[in-house]
Amino acid sequence: MARPSLWVTYASVLTMTGRLTENIEDILRAAEFALPQDTGDDKTDDLLGQIAAIRAMLAVPKNHAETILTQSRRALALLHPNNVPMRITTTWTLGYAYQVQGDRQAARQAYEEAAAAARRSDNVMLTLAALTNLGQVQESDLQLRQAAATYAELVELADNLPWIMAYLPVVLLGLGRIHYQWNELTAVATYCHQAQELAGELENVDTPAAAGILLARLRLAQNDLPFAQTLLAETEQFIRQRQFDHWLGELTEVRILVALKLGDHGTAGRLAGERPSPRNQARVALAQGDPVAALAALEPAHQQAVAKAWADEQLQVRVLQALAFNAASDSDKAVELLVEALALAAPGGLLRVFVDEGPPMARLLYEALTRGVAPGFVRQLLAAFPAVDAAPTPSPPASEVEAGLVEPLSEREIEVLQFIAEGLTNQEVANRLYLSLHTVKVHARNIYAKLGVKNRTQAVAKGRALGLLSPT
Repeated sequence: MARPSLWVTYASVLTMTGRLTENIEDILRAAEFALPQDTGDDKTDDLLGQIAAIRAMLAVPKNHAETILTQSRRALALLHPNNVPMRITTTWTLGYAYQVQGDRQAARQAYEEAAAAARRSDNVMLTLAALTNLGQVQESDLQLRQAAATYAELVELADNLPWIMAYLPVVLLGLGRIHYQWNELTAVATYCHQAQELAGELENVDTPAAAGILLARLRLAQNDLPFAQTLLAETEQFIRQRQFDHWLGELTEVRILVALKLGDHGTAGRLAGERPSPRNQARVALAQGDPVAALAALEPAHQQAVAKAWADEQLQVRVLQALAFNAASDSDKAVELLVEALALAAPGGLLRVFVDEGPPMARLLYEALTRGVAPGFVRQLLAAFPAVDAAPTPSPPASEVEAGLVEPLSEREIEVLQFIAEGLTNQEVANRLYLSLHTVKVHARNIYAKLGVKNRTQAVAKGRALGLLSPT
């Protein structure tokens, strides 16, 4: 190989344009072999630095953090200070390795450094790459509004410069995740389908895996379980074919959620055993009526999340811990932990992390309301719960229901709701209770307002979910 610099440039172009099916490593090894080693020559060192940088980039799609870290550090040690584009790229890959390893502070610092350097050098592509991952770190830190603003800036950038559309699927998925947490489900589907369409034109990217999992979560939220199962099966096939094994954990988590929604505790338990995680184990234990086992699984996870400053993990674990303590009849501790979860979620407006837990969470939120906990945000959460959220559950004692309402239904309103549940018209309810039709309509409006619903069907379903009515 007479001109190793040309082969390094060729390998760089192949990598940057996503043509990873080419045997790039063979090209790099040949170029490396043709270069003198340890000469101290700036040009040779820079080429060796570029080779290391390209190897770091090649490891990114597979999430091979140690390889990315080793090669990035080698590249930064060898690259010439004037090779600004490659140094920015390597700072970005270094940030990616930190992100995969869970060191979010270091990742954020690297991405901010890369973005600032890219802007100074007017390198639009590297600006977009750094900001895309910075948005992901902002998501993980529950800074959803900041992340949405970051992603919106990138969408505008891509719209003005079609040649960098390759980065857009990741950005669209970020917006999809954010809007999912904001309970704006129509937008989620739109972003996912756009991301899938764009990613289909690219080689060796894992975006279809992320999109498939998010769409499955969306279908689960919409109670379309068969479609969710189909999406998960197709996504798993894609993951295994492309060897994107780093997505199997999240895929399994959603499969467990679907199994539990179907009441298939056996499948859920088997999946949790195949790919154990504290949250998976806790969910299965709660479904099996064993809150003590759930709490035992969750406490180490919470300690780790606090030690590593993982805000998103702290939130998810606190939500499950609150439910577990409530299931263990320790409502004081449950509300105490729920308060922590609400404080983490409220600034970013996260809703689905609570809503996805169904009626048990709704009842716990009502309990929090009666204690004056974050009334504005809690009312927003309760309004987001679907009226027909889950299979009917046994009714708690009337005293417990009343204690769980900041504005409890009066005895008369419960009577009216019961008659509505029996299918009586407003006039028939008025006749039964010896009231005027106008009075019954006022009671109905009050019931709707207190339950956060819009019609009779929703009021009945939510009344049953909250234990205000008998389940049948």
